[in-house]
Amino acid sequence: MVLGYDPSKPTVQMDIESVKTGWSEYTLSDGTVIRIKGVIIDVKKAVGQFGPDGKPVYVMQMTIVNDLVVPAELMRDNAKK
Repeated sequence: MVLGYDPSKPTVQMDIESVKTGWSEYTLSDGTVIRIKGVIIDVKKAVGQFGPDGKPVYVMQMTIVNDLVVPAELMRDNAKK
């Protein structure tokens, strides 16, 4: 099984009851800061399926949110206004 679980087996929709998010920040040599974070859109638990470590398998749909913090001197002139 390439995915590590059998996607043809049933899954159960999981509700997210609590969220704690945070940004990962990367500062570039020109002073720009790239900020990214993963956001879970959907979670399902694979019924009766477990990973090699014995933990249950969860199937997650995610997206990446990004943001830039750019020094003013790097901005194009018409964008500063």
